[in-house]
Parts: sequence; C-alpha cells; structure tokens
Amino acid sequence: MLKMSDENSKKFSAETGDYSSIFQAEQINVDSLNVYNLNQNSFEYLKLVKQYEKEKNKGDETSETILKLMEYKRKISGELKNLSTKLENSGFKYLIKDAERYKHIYAMQLHEHSALKSTQKIHALLLSKVETQFNTFVKLKLHENAEKQNVLLEISDKVIKEIESIIGTNNVLDLDSRHIHGMVYYLTGNCFLNWEVN
Repeated sequence: MLKMSDENSKKFSAETGDYSSIFQAEQINVDSLNVYNLNQNSFEYLKLVKQYEKEKNKGDETSETILKLMEYKRKISGELKNLSTKLENSGFKYLIKDAERYKHIYAMQLHEHSALKSTQKIHALLLSKVETQFNTFVKLKLHENAEKQNVLLEISDKVIKEIESIIGTNNVLDLDSRHIHGMVYYLTGNCFLNWEVN
C-alpha cells in the first residue's frame, strides 16, 4: 500500500530541484516490484519497467517514435554549433574526445533500445531528468564561473547520481555510467544543454 504524507506531498526537494511528490512507505508494491522511499521520478520509472516487461513478453514492437523522444533526437532549429565547438567555447576542450565517444555510445544504445514504446518512454524520462538537473544545478555553477573541476563534480552529483538513483536495481536497459555521461553530451550536441556563459 502506498502512503503519502499530505505535508510533504508538494515539498520542494533540493536534491531533485523540483516540486516532486514525496512518497513515504515502508514498502511499496508496483505490480510485484518492491521498492523503498519512492519519489515521483522513480515511481514513474518503475511503472515503465513493468510496461517494458509486458511488451517484451508479447513482442509488442513499434516502428514509430513517441513525440517526447523525437523532440530530444532532433537538434534545436537555428543552432549550428556541434558538440566539440560548444565544449571548446566553454573552456572544456580537453573533454571533447571522451565526450564524443560517450555521446556515440549512448546514441547506439538509444537506437538499439527503441523498438518498444516503454523503452522509448524510459529514454525520454531519463533525458528530461538530465536536462532539468543540468539546467537547475550545473548551469548555476557555469554562471558563477566555478572551477572546471567543480562543474564536473556538480554534473556527477546532481546529474549522474540522480539518474543512477532513479534506475536503482531495475536497470532493464543495462545503462552504465558511460551511457549516462553520454546523455549529457547527447543533449549538449542537440542544443538542450548550454555550457557557455552568456
């Protein structure tokens, strides 16, 4: 049974950076998935995991791309700079080689796991979280002209670890830290994340 405190139902979370519902329960069952201290993003993720299991068992594949994911796969109109140029302009030229590799690794993983609507929804959910976490926390560090090492630590703490927390032990897409870093550079390359201080 799911128990949620009214007092915390719209509590602002400094960790997530949004007004996520705070789910409190000793044990929560989501169609046979047992989880603890579930927040809104994890709850949504686990629902998609269950949907994935059903679609996989049925072989229910699709050739269409859901709108939310299609938005992230398209480069924002009017932006001509590529990933390497953006990193170089923001003083992170030394990251370019690894960034391009991680971006490619994630792009291949995205292509490989897009046959089911549930996997597309999982990718869209995680990409949206990467975007909001970066723009809430990392962008602030960039505008404060923080040391580069501190910017990268912020990415690790507020983006990478947040995605790992959402995935937990239900890593149905077999994502590792390279894929999650790749999400950051994938979104940077498609102009959803801006590393330059304007």
